[in-house]
Amino acid sequence: MFDSLNKGLANAFNKLKGGNVLTENNIKEAIKIVKRSLIEADVELDTVKSLINEIKTEAIGQKIYKNIKAQEAFIKIVNDHIVEILGNENQEIDLDKNNISYIMMVGLQGAGKTTTSAKLAKLLQKEKNKKVLLASLDIYRPAARKQLEVLANDNNIESFPIDEDNKNIKSLVKEIKAYAKEKECKIVILDTAGRLHIDNELMEELSLIKDLTKPTK
Repeated sequence: MFDSLNKGLANAFNKLKGGNVLTENNIKEAIKIVKRSLIEADVELDTVKSLINEIKTEAIGQKIYKNIKAQEAFIKIVNDHIVEILGNENQEIDLDKNNISYIMMVGLQGAGKTTTSAKLAKLLQKEKNKKVLLASLDIYRPAARKQLEVLANDNNIESFPIDEDNKNIKSLVKEIKAYAKEKECKIVILDTAGRLHIDNELMEELSLIKDLTKPTK
């Protein structure tokens, strides 16, 4: 997500026209690309609209000081607002010391959830000294489940065995919980199915997973 957003924003900044004042005209194209990049990065639509309005309000009419390019001023404005939304302080994941902690990975199909799941598992297992289980809940794409299994094996991470015949989310979550307990895993990272557009059935599926696992994140 961040890689895609970074490329989109870089493209937006390159489109910015010169001048010593930011105007609605010279930031028009850049604003469009910023908006599109945020949406493609799976940022919630109302958040995108609010962010774009705040950026435009602050940017338009702002005088550019000596030795500062219009592009640099616009970059700072966009950066400040994105940092504000994301939060400017690191927050530790609150992992339960006694019970199993669940982390849900959600987002668009092709956004890199599976590879990120493996990287996160490796990081947490090393830094938190807790055994991690990687489990795929993508019942629609066998290749995605296989990819997670391969990544888990490559990084010496426990993975939930693939059962291609089981397409029932409730049943799978129950089996994952039992497997995590049996293997004494303290963190379970759930790689969920991605989507290409608004899909009510899939959103209900994600809500069900959340209700069944009560994820930490």
